[in-house]
Amino acid sequence: MWQGRLSAVLLLAAAPLAAQRVPVTLTASLTNDAGKVFPVSGRFWFVPAGGGDSVLATTDGTGTARLELEPGSYQVRSHQEASLGGHSFYWDVPVTVTTSVLIELTSANAQPTAPSGDVIVMGAPPPPQDAGSRRRGFWIGFGPAYAYRDCNHCDSLNSAGGFTVHLGGTVSPHLRIGGSIDSWFRESDNIYRSQSTITAVLMYFPSTKLGFRFTGGVGGSVIAAYESDFEQHQEEGGLGYILGVAYEGMVARKFALAPYISFLGGSFDHRYSNFWLFGLAATWP
Repeated sequence: MWQGRLSAVLLLAAAPLAAQRVPVTLTASLTNDAGKVFPVSGRFWFVPAGGGDSVLATTDGTGTARLELEPGSYQVRSHQEASLGGHSFYWDVPVTVTTSVLIELTSANAQPTAPSGDVIVMGAPPPPQDAGSRRRGFWIGFGPAYAYRDCNHCDSLNSAGGFTVHLGGTVSPHLRIGGSIDSWFRESDNIYRSQSTITAVLMYFPSTKLGFRFTGGVGGSVIAAYESDFEQHQEEGGLGYILGVAYEGMVARKFALAPYISFLGGSFDHRYSNFWLFGLAATWP
């Protein structure tokens, strides 16, 4: 008799223990090509393997979420896109919860497509990106400038308009190579004057977090003067070089605006002609 009562008491005591929840910590992060780790802030679903209601976990700005789950097997799924370096990442990872556990979602166990399942969610905020993450492959930049020329054997009409056009390829998040065309030009009394420098350039970025850029290169420089009808035309060529500094501020994931200052040197027979550019260039990507 007493044995039956004891068994009933034990069963009643064991029932809450069987349903007892255990603490679970979830972390989510992505790693870029330079090895920098970025936390992922978003929503993740713990889907029970045997069916039942899913449990939602939302990671904070550090990429961490804490919750309590009943012991069992789950699929940790993200239906929101996380992006880094032009790539998309999702997670659909099996986990078993028995005791307190840490679940790490990383670039290594992510997948490029969304997991299956009928879940409708709002778009997830992408992880924060540093400036270096957009520096890859082909690049191009161009923009207008205020220009000032400094030369010997020339008139005083040295303030004028200018522009830059540069393009090339990316060696690393710290280094780009390419070519640049930079010009000073002015019209006065139907006479058009210009100086253009064409150089092979290196662009060095000291930091992957910030957009500071230093430019240097050598090439050729051409001074030209001609009337509006092009009947009389004078042109002289010489050695040219460029030294510049700029800051590329990201306004979109693959687009930046860069205030820049460039010094364009020109060396010709028995004289020099240099000019400065103070401008704003659009750079892609």
